[in-house]
Amino acid sequence: MGIAYDGRDFHGWAAQPESMGLRTVQGEMQRVLGHLFGQQVEIQCAGRTDAGVHARGQVAHMDVTVWPEDVDAGRINRALPDDVRVTSIERTSMDFDARFGAIWRRYTYRVNDDPRGPDPLRRHLVLAHHKSLDIAAMNEAARALLGEHDFAPFCKQREFASTIRTLQRLEWARDDDGAAVMTVQADAFCHSMVRALVGVML
Repeated sequence: MGIAYDGRDFHGWAAQPESMGLRTVQGEMQRVLGHLFGQQVEIQCAGRTDAGVHARGQVAHMDVTVWPEDVDAGRINRALPDDVRVTSIERTSMDFDARFGAIWRRYTYRVNDDPRGPDPLRRHLVLAHHKSLDIAAMNEAARALLGEHDFAPFCKQREFASTIRTLQRLEWARDDDGAAVMTVQADAFCHSMVRALVGVML
């Protein structure tokens, strides 16, 4: 299942205890799918995103024995809130796992360093930075981070969780609007690792 969402009003992907009252992408998806399927369902994604992070190509799976004929992406989306959408649905083998089957995850991070500030219509999609950025210098710094390393200094560490990751791609470029865009790809990411990578290079 392909999923896209605007992360501004979500406290990340992962469902939280109902008593906490926190809205999450997984929580919304499971609420709607549970209603449409008439049973409790659990949906797992390829990479859990933090609060405020958007997605265009999140991949998730759910295990069901029967899929109702009248449930398609359109019907699911009509029941979902406007800030999350199912973009595709495919039947796959029962041993498919969106999380453990993923061989890489990729993120982009946009930074506006125009001294006039970002376009008001795009302000929710970029980080405003008030100093001019040197793309060549940041790409030079990025090359030192490629490969397998212990990224503990870039992560909010969790007990017993490994912080060793393989960074496959890390590069900066300008988009058509002049924003500095970091593209980063790895086998997996630690909690808050992408934001930390951006911060250390700014």
